[in-house]
Amino acid sequence: MVQEQQLKPYMFDLHYLCTKEGEEQNPRPLYAGAHYFAIVAFVSLFALHDKARKLFCGLAATIFSIIMYASPLSIIRLVIKTKSVEFMPFFLSLFVFLCGTSWFIFGLLGRDPFVAVPNGFGCGLGAIQLILYFIYRKNKGKDAAAAKQPTSESLEMGSGKPQQEKQMVANGSVDERV
Repeated sequence: MVQEQQLKPYMFDLHYLCTKEGEEQNPRPLYAGAHYFAIVAFVSLFALHDKARKLFCGLAATIFSIIMYASPLSIIRLVIKTKSVEFMPFFLSLFVFLCGTSWFIFGLLGRDPFVAVPNGFGCGLGAIQLILYFIYRKNKGKDAAAAKQPTSESLEMGSGKPQQEKQMVANGSVDERV
C-alpha cells in the first residue's frame, strides 16, 4: 500500500516540471487530483466488487472525462472576450471534436453510456470551439498586438513603456527637451 508521504515527492516533481521559471502556482489542484484518483483506485480495489465496482469506476471515469473536455472553457471565454483565436489552436479544437465524435459514436453503437456520455460532451464542446474559430478566425491577435504597441502620441506624452525608455537612453537618442 502506497503511503501519502511516499507520493508527495512525485507530485512535487510533477508540479515543478509544469511550472514556468519564476512563476509560482498553487499546487493544491495537483494534490487534489492525485488524492481523488487515489480514493477512486482504493475504493474500487478494496471496497467494491463486480457490478458495483464497474458502476463506480464508470461514473468516476465519466466525471473525469467531462472535466477534461470542459477544461478549454476558460479559453473559449477568452476568445469571446478578445474576439481573437490567438490562444486557441485550430488543430487542437479539430481533434477534440473528431476524437469526441468518434468515441461518442462508438459508445452509442456499443450501448455503453460510460463512453457515450462524456464523449458526447466532448463532441459538443469541440463543435463550439470550431464554430468560434470560424467566427473569429480573421482576428489572430492583430487587434491585441495593435493595442499593445504605443502610438507616437503616447511616446510624446511620456506614457511609453519603461523598457522602450531604457532602450532610448541606452542608444543615446533621448530628446533633451523636457
